[in-house]
Amino acid sequence: MLIGNEKLSVGKAWFNGMSSKTAKYKIYQDIAYCPQIDYLIEDLTGRETLIIYCLLRGAPRDKINDIATHLASNLNFQDHIDKKVAEYSADTKRKLSITLALIGFPSLIILDEPTTGMDIKSKRNFWNVINTVQNMGKTILLATNYINECEALCTKIAIMANGEFKCIGSSQYLKNKFSPGFTLIVKALNLHE
Repeated sequence: MLIGNEKLSVGKAWFNGMSSKTAKYKIYQDIAYCPQIDYLIEDLTGRETLIIYCLLRGAPRDKINDIATHLASNLNFQDHIDKKVAEYSADTKRKLSITLALIGFPSLIILDEPTTGMDIKSKRNFWNVINTVQNMGKTILLATNYINECEALCTKIAIMANGEFKCIGSSQYLKNKFSPGFTLIVKALNLHE
């Protein structure tokens, strides 16, 4: 609903003081989305893909190549930037998809399962990039199944089931509220008897 894939049926969504019903096109200019599935044009190179998105986001033409190179470097796929997307591994495709959402550093960045298919080193690098973006004052909405990713990146965590929020709070709040903890019983045997 926030990105326009689904029509808002009930309720209201507000973004920077604007209603999603009356100012949706204005809102979309400051929201970026990285879907769970990589919707990339396989015949283009990574650089060509980045250039197209930079143009769509209104980046200055004389800075586009530098922006593309910088973003590819940040997400660690600069060695593949001039290869066709069809030649990319699943890991590199995810990096490109995330990079596309970061172009122009919009106010709200929605990431749906961004690290699916990434190796551990790539995930850690992604976490560093996201922390940097958060420190720039940007809001990131992250959908993930990895609790360690939530703990590393999120200030608030919401748990959803069947499209409804079931609870929301910090990692520690949710642990305190829903985790009864563990009981450890230790029996010491006297081995000298």
